[in-house]
Amino acid sequence: MILEQGQLVIVRRRPALIREVKTFIDYPTNISEHLVNVEYIDGWVFPSQDTVIWEREIGTRVLSKITLPEIGSPDIQPDDPDSFDAFLDALRNSWVLSTPLGL
Repeated sequence: MILEQGQLVIVRRRPALIREVKTFIDYPTNISEHLVNVEYIDGWVFPSQDTVIWEREIGTRVLSKITLPEIGSPDIQPDDPDSFDAFLDALRNSWVLSTPLGL
């Protein structure tokens, strides 16, 4: 498995984004391992990030093999304004309909 910056992963039962990956050799076993810096995205404040040895962690998994998109990429275009406006209208209407009458 290839770990890459920007991948969505589960580490220590928490969703996280990979911020940095460094490969190193464990000399006693001569096996390649990965030192991975992750930033948790579940809203818990402490710890907000960790550095782990990927192969030594229990229960790690990659949720997304797709990296985050580059914002400046010419392949990424913003939504059509009419479509985006329709989306916002639907969002507002669903919020209004789900709000209790006493508020």
